[in-house]
Amino acid sequence: MAELDTGNLTAVEQRLCGVTAGRAEALLEDLRLHVETPTGGRNAAALDETRERFVARLEALGGDDGDGPGRFGSGLALRA
Repeated sequence: MAELDTGNLTAVEQRLCGVTAGRAEALLEDLRLHVETPTGGRNAAALDETRERFVARLEALGGDDGDGPGRFGSGLALRA
């Protein structure tokens, strides 16, 4: 991966760059997983798989899937 010039970034932005760089391989694998999931053409099984994956991750962060399915699927939300 190319080095990123972080000289003009705030401390928070620099920290985010560091965290992201440290997870680059996992992030690319995650992107591959989502891109390769055939959600086009309203493929219900693939859309359900994607929704379930996002809900599981959100719950791991302390969130929930809201009040259930909404117009575009699950109403994902983080609650304080």
